[in-house]
Amino acid sequence: MADSVGQFLKEKFSEMQQRNPRFSLRSFAAKVGISAGRMNELIHDKRALSDFYAEKITIALGLNLQEKRRLYSFISTKARKVHSVRKLTREEGLSVRCWENLAILSLLRTDDFEPSFEWIAERLNVSVERVEECFDILQQHQLVKVGNGTIERNSSRVVATATKDTVHHERLKMEKSMEAMTHVAPIYRNHSAVTVATTPEKIKEANEKIKEFRRKLADFLEDGPKTEVYSLTINLFPLTDLRIEGGKVTNE
Repeated sequence: MADSVGQFLKEKFSEMQQRNPRFSLRSFAAKVGISAGRMNELIHDKRALSDFYAEKITIALGLNLQEKRRLYSFISTKARKVHSVRKLTREEGLSVRCWENLAILSLLRTDDFEPSFEWIAERLNVSVERVEECFDILQQHQLVKVGNGTIERNSSRVVATATKDTVHHERLKMEKSMEAMTHVAPIYRNHSAVTVATTPEKIKEANEKIKEFRRKLADFLEDGPKTEVYSLTINLFPLTDLRIEGGKVTNE
């Protein structure tokens, strides 16, 4: 049998079953940190291996260097493209950052996506003209490819650095959040907050922890069926006037 990611996973699964005969495929998936359905697809070679899943498998199973190289050799060129990360320049970020553009990029990943501007407009509750404007921008920055009745993303994840110039777009997203509080049942959304006493010196590390949380939650939410597009917004800001002396924040 030709070597494949499925064969590799079957070998690792067999090793664990030898140590524990009651070890199941569901337990194997839980150990790796992915859904049982996705593990079943990988182990039967029904889904191409991506960098994302290769990394999860490597860390969870504690693979040595040789095993890691073997596993990563199964990642297809197509999978690398689909799961690539596009980092936008400041100018690109200012152009792309509006909520409609970001929503369209995520909508392209839903299971029932239809390559129709009318369908997209209906799903996002915006005009067809607005969808056309968004696609002009997305194509200009080579984030999507449109043609032959299809619409495809050119990368899996888009990263844009926030600047003071993005305040307008962030305000619009907050307005969408307020609309959801009124029109979406609590069971399908989450609006919560916590107020704490801390020191500004911890904010840099807090920002890194927020980034890590966002990535992990996004991975969790995107693993499995995709029927809707959600927006996650986390705000960490001072309620007290910052005490700054000589350009340095103080607590005195």
